Amino acid sequence: MPVDIGLAELDRLVGDGALLIEVLPSGEYEEEHLPHAINIPLRDLTAESVAHIDRATPVVVYCWDSLGDMSQRAACQLDRYGFAHVSDFVYGKAYWLASGRATVRATRGDRVLD
Repeated sequence: MPVDIGLAELDRLVGDGALLIEVLPSGEYEEEHLPHAINIPLRDLTAESVAHIDRATPVVVYCWDSLGDMSQRAACQLDRYGFAHVSDFVYGKAYWLASGRATVRATRGDRVLD
């Protein structure tokens, strides 16, 4: 069952090696995203698109803010696909920015799935 988390738990999980996934469309990811995040847009989140990810790896998903449900839907999908540890950073990128934290722009090394 996915767990809703805040900023402190996000920091801890990512620090411990969790995979951070932005589920917004690739254009929004390319504009700016949280450090260490990869992009798998919600519309592309399928069992096949995550087949290469170890199901035992903790995963944290996020979208823009808590008013939308994209990250919640992504977390539920990943749970259905058999991921053992799924968390939803419910406050999203908007809260990250409001907290004064830096974002990064997509580069060739970042994985963006269209």
